Amino acid sequence: MFTVPRPTAESLDAFYHPADNAEDGWRRITGGLTKKKLDKLDTRYEPDRAMARRAVPVILDAADVPSAVLRPSVLDFGCGPGAYLDAFAVKGWETFGLEPNPIGQVAGLRHRMIDAVPAEPMFDFILLNQVLEHLLCPLDTLRALASAARPGAHVFCAVPDVDSVAQHGDLRYVAAGVHINSFTATALENVLRVAGWGPVRVFPRKTWGPFTSAAGEGNAFAVLARREPPAQANSLAPGALGPAIAALRAWGRHVGADGKFQRSSI
Repeated sequence: MFTVPRPTAESLDAFYHPADNAEDGWRRITGGLTKKKLDKLDTRYEPDRAMARRAVPVILDAADVPSAVLRPSVLDFGCGPGAYLDAFAVKGWETFGLEPNPIGQVAGLRHRMIDAVPAEPMFDFILLNQVLEHLLCPLDTLRALASAARPGAHVFCAVPDVDSVAQHGDLRYVAAGVHINSFTATALENVLRVAGWGPVRVFPRKTWGPFTSAAGEGNAFAVLARREPPAQANSLAPGALGPAIAALRAWGRHVGADGKFQRSSI
């Protein structure tokens, strides 16, 4: 699913990479990032690193990284301050980050930053943690990342959970504001197949949620997939949006006259 009207590429670029004089922007930082500001921000994201240190072993346990790779490499596409890269680095991985927002300079303190997805295969693992919902063309991005992946590489995508919106009630998180795309689990698996990734495992909200919120009640799910030839349309799972329709109708039944979601009525 996607929001209408669609933003332009220019408006998204201005929002995620705002100028110092911009009135709005994602994690807007005025006055540039001095060494003092970088150090202060670096300390602020320690809770994110703690969650990443718990999450990465779970992700890697579900993946089969080729033993022939002496020092595997990971790309975090939309890495933010680099919390997940920090967790991979502890395990001996070569770490790369891509982040258009100035907050990526925090990740750059410890990891190699790139400005674009390379055309040649060079990564054994790719992360898109809470990223696909922000992109104008998520399929194009997944295809480009497939070209940058080595044989046997994995991709891990975490997105807001449409399927359980009637349980968590946070429709504004699922599809509003900067979240311009929404995926059911089946839809995300289909998109991955078309882009050249074969789904390996789905991490439902109850499994993945604890790794996305300090309170352990995050509203995201995730899919782990392995690099493989793109799937044909006739091999995709049908009815991918059916669960979304059912979930949205169920969500609506729990919205009171005041327009608020009544969690206690579930």
